[in-house]
Amino acid sequence: MILNSNTIGSRRIVPEIIERAESLLSDRPHRQPLFGEINLFKGIAFLLQGDGARSFKHIEDALEQIPATLPYTKGVAESFWGLAGQMQGQKDRVVAALTDLLRNHTLSDVRKIREMAALVSVDQHICVQEVLPQEHLMHLF
Repeated sequence: MILNSNTIGSRRIVPEIIERAESLLSDRPHRQPLFGEINLFKGIAFLLQGDGARSFKHIEDALEQIPATLPYTKGVAESFWGLAGQMQGQKDRVVAALTDLLRNHTLSDVRKIREMAALVSVDQHICVQEVLPQEHLMHLF
């Protein structure tokens, strides 16, 4: 689903969808990767709202829950973790972790691309708020 003001129409629908999905899974602990994706979506939502602390926490939780067998999702989570970490003053930690992943781990091509893009974004001080002005971000939620 493409998230924009035309498809959502309400600032509250994304968090409501995330909460509803989470409630449907609450009695199924074996669905841990799905909880990871929910935490990732929460983290992205907080990032776009400018709440780096909550974003960083949810995405760190997501990284623990999303298995390496889902390389695209794991790469997306690591990318957004990098941006959220930068917002929280964790640039050095993020750059070190992403660099370590690229240098010392065997990653799928799709995950490598995500890691490299995140590393460039974080290392070059590109922040979500710089790329998209706040008035555009608020149309998403």
